[in-house]
Amino acid sequence: GKGPIEHSNVEMMWAHVQKLKEVSTYPCYGGDLDEHGILSACVPVLDTVSAWMTDKNWIAGENITWLDFMFWENLEMLDFLAKGQFDEMYPAFSAYRKRFVTNPEFAKIWASDDKCMKSPFNGD
Repeated sequence: GKGPIEHSNVEMMWAHVQKLKEVSTYPCYGGDLDEHGILSACVPVLDTVSAWMTDKNWIAGENITWLDFMFWENLEMLDFLAKGQFDEMYPAFSAYRKRFVTNPEFAKIWASDDKCMKSPFNGD
């Protein structure tokens, strides 16, 4: 982040993003992939992050950080598990996800399958 406030926001929100990653990816390695169970387990963390981000463009504030990449990738995996319906389940993250892929620097990479592997996720 830029400045001490965004830096501290990254440090604080990293715990929530890491928890989301744990509850969403650990089951993928167990062999019994239950999409509904994974999505349900993510609800408390998604609710917390969604409430935090109500007045922010990015997870730490107005500037994109490394944590946004980690969080966004996890949201993409959740959209995959939700069979493309994640934005309907969590409309609060729809604009965030769109802002990410339309970022001019990232959009070039995202558009190229040679530069950006979009799947598989966590051994699915």
